[in-house]
Amino acid sequence: MLCPVCCVEYVEVEFDMEVEGVILHNVKALKCPDCEEELFTPQQHEAIKKKIEDSTGH
Repeated sequence: MLCPVCCVEYVEVEFDMEVEGVILHNVKALKCPDCEEELFTPQQHEAIKKKIEDSTGH
């Protein structure tokens, strides 16, 4: 997938982040190596939602 700003291929990255007070480890996203724009694929978004649900029990 190409960044719409830079026309450069996104690369997959992994990082830790906090969502709703829950710290999530090894979260995957796509990131433009030039402008550093980040986005989540639908699959990555679902994985984040599952990690939040598993952490909070909801």
